[in-house]
Amino acid sequence: MMKWFLDLTTRNKLFLGFGAMVAFLAIVIATAYSGISAIQASQKTLYQEDFANALDLVTLRSEQNRVRAALLTMFEVSTQSEREIWRQDVKDRSKLIAETLHRILVRNRNNTHLTAGPKEYQAIWAEFEKTRDAELIPLINEGKMEQAKALILGVQAERYRRMREITLEQSKTADEKARASVATSELKAEQAMQAFIFVGVVAVLLALTMALLMTRVIALPLRTLTAVAERITVGDLNVSVPADTRLDEVGTLARAFGRMIQSLRAMAGAAEQMAGGDLRSTIKPQSSEDVVGHAFARMAENLRGQIRDLIEGANVLGASASEIVASTAQLAASASESAAAVSETTTTVEEVRQTAQVASQKATQVSDSAQKSAQISQGGRARQGLRRGGAGGEKPGRAVTAGDRPGAHHPHRHSEGDVDRGDCCRA
Repeated sequence: MMKWFLDLTTRNKLFLGFGAMVAFLAIVIATAYSGISAIQASQKTLYQEDFANALDLVTLRSEQNRVRAALLTMFEVSTQSEREIWRQDVKDRSKLIAETLHRILVRNRNNTHLTAGPKEYQAIWAEFEKTRDAELIPLINEGKMEQAKALILGVQAERYRRMREITLEQSKTADEKARASVATSELKAEQAMQAFIFVGVVAVLLALTMALLMTRVIALPLRTLTAVAERITVGDLNVSVPADTRLDEVGTLARAFGRMIQSLRAMAGAAEQMAGGDLRSTIKPQSSEDVVGHAFARMAENLRGQIRDLIEGANVLGASASEIVASTAQLAASASESAAAVSETTTTVEEVRQTAQVASQKATQVSDSAQKSAQISQGGRARQGLRRGGAGGEKPGRAVTAGDRPGAHHPHRHSEGDVDRGDCCRA
């Protein structure tokens, strides 16, 4: 039932709600105006018709009594001047009575019930006034008091009585009508007040209903979306937006929030896969203006490119390592061959060393033998010289030793090897 209202746009909802409140406010104003107008009309009728009729009837009766009193006074005065004064008074009051009758007839021209009595009064008054002016006052002026009294107490008294009865009846009718008008006015005022209170209460209830309805269909969903947005701002994506098929702005916003959460979850899942080393996930931007989506897509592509470069580098490094292993194997083989050659060379050197050592020992023996021979030879020369000296008488000179000859070896200059050779020879 409320689906049509929920599908309205927020502007139309507000327009409808405030329009309904304005409409009920207009009804309240119209009700109050109608009541006040009815009261004013009733008061106008009461004051301008009923009270005016009652007042005019009282005035009519009062002026009628004063005319009768003035006529009776004319019987008492003796001078003509005084009678003329009272006659003028009667004339003025008669004019006032005629004006009052005219107002009553004009005021109640649409109400035959209220004009019947005044019309009869007007006819009787005309006869009364005619008899007064044509017969009664002339008789009084002529001094015919008995005839004047008979006239005033006869037919004129009967007319006066009938006019008085008419005014009393009309006054009673006007009083009843005034009371009825007052009661009607009070009733209308009470009805207007009741209607005003009823419409006012309905308007207040409608306003409260519209406020609660607006709160339910607009404020509460927005509060829910606000709570969801607050949780998203702290990184919590384990939230869900209630499914909403409304066609207004709130429903559109809720669906947009749902799509945003799904997009963020997809990006978070892709980021989690990337963090785990799985770069196979594909991120599709929501639109050409999806900055985060495009950034994630570029990041994933760059990471995949870097991984490809690393794999290519690792392959190159593996190939290089294989080549290094092969080269190392070749070097190991060459090293083995070199080690064998070195071993042979070492053996040859050892043999040469031993041969040299033997040759050195032989040379030492030869040297020692030569030295001994030289010493022996020098000793023989010395003895021969001594003999020659003693025979020829020359002074005996210093004997030339083997150490004084050039190339002779000093006994203290033998090397450690010579000593060893000597020890070896002696042995």
